[in-house]
Amino acid sequence: MVVTVLVSITADTRKDACSLRFSIADSRMKEAVGRAGSGVAVGNGVGAAVGIGAGVDVGAGAGVVVGTGVAVGSGVALGISASHEANSKARAAKTTSVTPFISPTLPHPSPRPHCYNQPVTIAEKLLEGLNPPQREAVETIDGPLLILAGPGSGKTRVITHRIAYLMQVVGVYPSRIMAVTFTNKASREMRERVFDLVGQETERLTMGTFHSICVRILRMDGEPIGLDRNLVIYDEDDKNSIIKEAMQDINVDTRNFPPRSISSAISANKSQMIDAESHRLHVHSYYDEVVGRVFQRYQAILEGNNGVDFDDLLLKAVQLFDRSPDTLEKYANRYRYLLVDEFQDTNIVQYRLARQLASQHGNICV
Repeated sequence: MVVTVLVSITADTRKDACSLRFSIADSRMKEAVGRAGSGVAVGNGVGAAVGIGAGVDVGAGAGVVVGTGVAVGSGVALGISASHEANSKARAAKTTSVTPFISPTLPHPSPRPHCYNQPVTIAEKLLEGLNPPQREAVETIDGPLLILAGPGSGKTRVITHRIAYLMQVVGVYPSRIMAVTFTNKASREMRERVFDLVGQETERLTMGTFHSICVRILRMDGEPIGLDRNLVIYDEDDKNSIIKEAMQDINVDTRNFPPRSISSAISANKSQMIDAESHRLHVHSYYDEVVGRVFQRYQAILEGNNGVDFDDLLLKAVQLFDRSPDTLEKYANRYRYLLVDEFQDTNIVQYRLARQLASQHGNICV
């Protein structure tokens, strides 16, 4: 007589392990179990040994491993058959026939129990919660990408997820990605978001404000434009003090020309990529002439102290790339992907800098 055991598997997601529910499909099995008495042993977990009295011995004693190489899911039945003739051989550690099959009475449910689910892929995890346009932006890999988004529409989230997608799905090294924003606060928030997605790999990214990134570039490679690693960065108060000193040196009355007004005019010129030398081409009034004179003296004082102001950080980085093609090639090749948050706030010098950094690969996202 052939004994068939149908094993159906259900999952309890509230527990770490799956529990097995055994059902006896053949009425003759009940009789066999009755004769076996306490000889029926059912183990928890996949591949558990099932022994039925003295009649059938399936498991380690019979040299059979149940579960190895057999896909077992909800609705998939595992059948085990053995004849009484083979029982004595099974006792002698000979192999009992194990025949996996799909029960015609048990259709495949969908989805499978949680404990047998395939792991969620990294890509699915990174794209989870994004709407279709956001997903499209994250999955767009090569070439320039312009994201049109209003305030609060999730653009920063898209950029951070795109960084993680490039690293964990596409396989781009973190050191070849640059992410730029405009304020230190925004930079910290972006770094925290990326850290939540990729962990310690965030430390290998080049991420920060335009100014902080330019500081690193000028300290490392500013020699072609006369800057060394020990350059001094002057804040707004220092800048105003040097402007007063410059005005005194060229006998410009600070009562007629407020130093803060001159300072603003100099910053406006630098943001338009107009340095002290080229300013004379943009003189349209006496005030412009005074600004130009102060500008030249102010810049001479800075250079004498190996110093730069905040506006110089951007302007001199652009000048460095213009005057040293090898330096530009070094950085443009290093950073394969450039992502700029809040790009609508860029001025001309920042726009020019972004174009220079993306000049080799053209993979810029704004």
